[in-house]
Amino acid sequence: MPIIIPCFTCFGDQDPVRDALAGTLQSKVGELVSVLWDWTLGWPTNLILLSQNAELLDKEMEELKEMRNDMKRRVECEEAQPSMERMDQVEGWMARVGELDVQVSGFRAARERQSIWITGFCLGRTATEQLKRVRQLTSQLGNLNTVVGTAAPDADVLGEEMKELRILRDDLMRSVRIKEADPQMKRTHLEKEWVEMVDALDAEVVEFLRSQSPGYTEVAKKLRQVRKLKSQGNFDGKEVVTQVPPDAVEAVPSKPVSSIVGGEETLSEIRGHLRNEQVGIIGVYGMGGVGKTTILKQINNELCAAGTHGGLFDVVIMITVSRVQNKLAIQKDIGERIGLTLAEDDGGAGNSSRLVEHQARTLFKALSRKRFLLLLDDVWEQLVNMCKVVFTTRSEEVCIDMGAHEKVQVNLLSEGQSWELFRRTVRANAILDNPSIRPLAEKAVTQCGGLPLALITVGRAMANKKLPQEWSAAVKALQDNAQELRGMKDRVLEALKFSFDWLQTDTLRCCLLYCSLFPEDFEIDREQLVEYWIGEGFIDGTESTSDADMDRARGRGHMLITDLQAACLLERGISDETNRVKLHDTVHDMALWLTSGSVQGYTNKFLVHAGRGPESPLPGTARWGDAMRISFMCNTNLILPSSIPDCPNAETLLMNGNPYTAGVCDALFTSLPMLRVLDLSQARIYELPVSIGLLVHLQYLNISLTRMVSLPKELGKLVNLRQLVMRSTTYLLRIPLEAFLPLSRLQSLNMYCSNYSWRWELSESDAEQQRGACLRDLERLDGLSELGLNITTSDCLNGLLSSRRFTRSMRFLSLLVVDGLTPSRLQAALSSMEGLQELQLNSCAQIEELRFTDHQLQSLGSLVLKYLPLSRVVADGEAPLRCLRRLEITGCHSLRHITWAGRLPCIKSIDVIFCDSMEELLAGDEVDVVEGRAFPMLTMLKLEMLPMLKSIAPHPLPSLESLKVYDCPELKKIPFGASSAKWIKLISGKQEWWDGLQWEDQIVKEQLLPHFVDPSQ
Repeated sequence: MPIIIPCFTCFGDQDPVRDALAGTLQSKVGELVSVLWDWTLGWPTNLILLSQNAELLDKEMEELKEMRNDMKRRVECEEAQPSMERMDQVEGWMARVGELDVQVSGFRAARERQSIWITGFCLGRTATEQLKRVRQLTSQLGNLNTVVGTAAPDADVLGEEMKELRILRDDLMRSVRIKEADPQMKRTHLEKEWVEMVDALDAEVVEFLRSQSPGYTEVAKKLRQVRKLKSQGNFDGKEVVTQVPPDAVEAVPSKPVSSIVGGEETLSEIRGHLRNEQVGIIGVYGMGGVGKTTILKQINNELCAAGTHGGLFDVVIMITVSRVQNKLAIQKDIGERIGLTLAEDDGGAGNSSRLVEHQARTLFKALSRKRFLLLLDDVWEQLVNMCKVVFTTRSEEVCIDMGAHEKVQVNLLSEGQSWELFRRTVRANAILDNPSIRPLAEKAVTQCGGLPLALITVGRAMANKKLPQEWSAAVKALQDNAQELRGMKDRVLEALKFSFDWLQTDTLRCCLLYCSLFPEDFEIDREQLVEYWIGEGFIDGTESTSDADMDRARGRGHMLITDLQAACLLERGISDETNRVKLHDTVHDMALWLTSGSVQGYTNKFLVHAGRGPESPLPGTARWGDAMRISFMCNTNLILPSSIPDCPNAETLLMNGNPYTAGVCDALFTSLPMLRVLDLSQARIYELPVSIGLLVHLQYLNISLTRMVSLPKELGKLVNLRQLVMRSTTYLLRIPLEAFLPLSRLQSLNMYCSNYSWRWELSESDAEQQRGACLRDLERLDGLSELGLNITTSDCLNGLLSSRRFTRSMRFLSLLVVDGLTPSRLQAALSSMEGLQELQLNSCAQIEELRFTDHQLQSLGSLVLKYLPLSRVVADGEAPLRCLRRLEITGCHSLRHITWAGRLPCIKSIDVIFCDSMEELLAGDEVDVVEGRAFPMLTMLKLEMLPMLKSIAPHPLPSLESLKVYDCPELKKIPFGASSAKWIKLISGKQEWWDGLQWEDQIVKEQLLPHFVDPSQ
C-alpha cells in the first residue's frame, strides 16, 4: 500500500534552518513508517511475493550479464582501434553490473540457508530491491550509444602494461620449465611463438621509451600490440607443453675429437665393429681414468651429428650404469629414451625379478622393429644382451660375461701422447719450454704412467706454476705422497679406489695392496708373488701336506693374478708379459694411500721405502711401530738404524734386492716377533744372526743369492716355516742337521743352483766329523711337497731317483758335472719327474744328444743347457715341451742350429750365447720347419758371441718384440717384415752391426730405426 508521510510547513517567509529541520524530520518519519509496515503487513506481503521475485531476479540477472559480456566484446573491439579507449560511463556501468551480480549470488546463498520465516522477513524486501536494480541497469544500457572515445597516448601506461606482459611471460616460462623436466615433454610451437613475440616487442618498447618524446601515434600503436599479446597470453585450457617422441640420438657433453689424444685408433676400431653386421656386442675395457667414457661419448655424438639418415640405427640410447644401479633403474632409463614409462623399483612388493622380466618384454616389443644401438657406460656386472650394444667396463671379465663378440682395450698413452695431453692441459708453452722446468715437467708426466685422468689432473694443478721450486715440489709429491697434489685424491685416487672396492673378494683386495710393497714400475715375478701370498695366508694350501694341494694353491695364486689383470688394476710386464706383472704408477699411489692409515675403513698400515737412491733415507722410526707390512726392497744403499723400534704388528719384512746392505743385526729380529714373511734375498748378507730362532711365526723365508757360507742351527726353531728358498746360494757350504730336521711343517725347499754339496747319506768317516744335512734327512720331512736341488754326483742322482717322494716333489733341478750321466739315463730320470718346472744341465760330459717326447716334462717352463757337448736335440711328437717358455743355451759349441725349438708352441724367450758352431737358428733343410709357423709366440731373442751365425729364420717372426745381438759379425739380416715390424719394441746392438745390415725393404728399416739402441753409446 502507498505510504503517506505528513509534511509540516509554516506559513510566512522561508527559513533555511527551518526547511532543513523539516526535511530531516520528514525522512525519519518515513523510515519509521517503513519499519512499521515491515513488522505489520510488509513481511507477509514479501513472503507471498518472494518466490515470484526470486525467479524473476535469476532470469533477468542472467540476461543482464549477457548484455554486459556483449558490451565488453564490443568495447574491446572498438578499443583496439588507434587512439581509442573505453568511456567512463561504460566502465562504470559494467562495474555496477559486476557488483550487483555478487549481491544476487549472496542473496541466493542466504535464501538456501535460512528458514521460511526468516526468509520472508529478511529477504523478501531484498529480492524486491535487487529486481528493481536489475531493471534499472537494463534500462540504462539503452543510453550507452557511444562506448569508446579518443584516448590520449600515455608512455607511462605503455611502460606499466609492458611490465605486466613481462610478468605474464616469466610466469609462463617457469611453468614450462617445470613441465619440461620430464624428458618426454617439449614446449609447443604456440608457446614458443608467443614468447618470441613478447621478447621482440619488449626490446622494441624499451628502445622506444628511451627516446626523447615518443609521438602520439607510436605510443598508441605499441600499446595496442601490448594489449593484444596480453589477451593472447591467457593459455588456460591450451597446451603449452606436449609429449613428443624422443630424439633418435641425444648429444652429450664431450671433448671435440681433435682434443682426444691417443684415442683415434680405438675410435676407428669401434666404428669398424659398428658397421660389421656380424658383431652384436662390443666390450670396451681399460683401467679407471684411461678415457673409456670419453670415447663412448664421442661415438654417441658422431651418430648424433650424422642423424638417422646415416643409415646405421633408428635410435641410439646412451645410459650410465653405476655400480649401485639395479636392473629396474637401467630399464627405466632406457624406457625414457624411447618414450616408455617404466618402474624404477617394485615399491617394496618383493617381486623385482618378475617386474624385471615384465619390463624386459615391454622393452623388447618396443625395440623389436627398430635398428637400435645401446651404449652402456661403466658396466660392472652381466646385463641382458639386446641387439647392438657397446659398453665400457673396467673389467675384462665383464666383457666375457656379456658375451662380447669383440673386445677393444683402451690402452695407456705413449710417452709422446702423454706429453701432448699434458702440454694441452697446462696451456703454457713458455713455462714448459723453460730449461729449468722442462725436465721436471717430463718427470711429472712419467709419474702419471700414461693415464689420461692423472695427466689432466696434474696438468691442471701445475697450470699456473712458474717457478722451478714449485715443479720440483710437485714431482716429489708425486713420488712420495701423490694425494698431497691438488686434485689427485678426489679425481684420480678416488676413481681408482672405486675399482678396488668393486673387487669381488677381500683376498683380491689384499693381494692387490700387497703389490704396492714393490717399487714403482717394478716388474714382479709371478711365482715370487704367489709364494709371498701363500706365506701370508692369503691362499689356502699352507696347512696341507699334499704336493697336489700345494700345486692347487699355486694355481689359485695365478688365477688371482689373472683376475687382477682382468680388472685392469694389474698390468702385464713389459720385459716378460707371461711371467711378470707390474702395478701402474697411479694404482701404486692409490694402494699406498689406502695403507697410509689416513683413509677411513683401512686400518692395515704399510711402511714402504722401496727402489730409492742413496739420497733418500729411511722413514723415521716413529712410523715403524704401527706398520703391518714393511718393505725396504731394492734400495741403492740401505742403512738400518742402530736402534730398531719395536714393531709388534709387523707380519712382513721385505729387504731383498739390497746388494750393499751390511748384514743383519740381532736387534732386527728381536723387534719383529710376529713376522710371517721374511725376504733377505739378493743382499750382501754373510750370516743369519741367532735371533732368527725367535721368529716362531715365520712361514716364508727367502735367502737366495746371499753370501752365506753356513746356516745357523737356530733355523730349526722356526717350527711353523713352510717355504724356505735358497736359490743360487753359491757360497753355501754347511747346513747343520739341527737346522733342517725340526722343520716338520716345511712344504717347499728350493735350493736350485745352490753350492751346497748334497750327499745321499753319510759315511762312517762323515759321522765322526760335524754332522751335516743329507738327502736321507730330507726324506724324513713328511710335509715336503716341493723340492729344488743341485745334484753333483751319481750317488745322489741314483738315490733321488729311487725315492718316489723326491721324484714326485721335484720342481727345480740342476745337474752339474754328474759323472756317468748318459742320454739314456737322463731320459729315464726326466720321465719320472712329472712336476719338474725348471731344469739346468751344466757340464755333463756325456750328454751329446737330447731327446724330448710328448709325455715328458709336461710342466717344464725353463730349460738351461750349459757347456754340453751337444750336437743334436730332438723334440718328438705333436707337442713336446708344451709349457716351455724360456730356453737358454750357453757354451754348446757343437750345436749348429736349434730348429727343434721352433716347434715349441709356448716358447717366449730364447738366449743363445757363446756357441762357436751355431750358423742358423732355423735350418732351412730340416723337413719339420714350416715357413711362417716356427716360434709363433717368441717375444724375446738374445744372440751373443756367435761368430758363425748367418741367419735367424728364413721368414719373419710374428711376435718378436725384443732382439739383442752382440758379437755376431756374420749376421747381416734380421727376420722382420712390414707386418711383424709393428710389434717390435727394442733392437739392441752395436752401431757398426746395425749399419752393416742388408735390407730387402727400406720401409721396414725406417719402421725399426726408432727402436734401435746401442747400449755402449
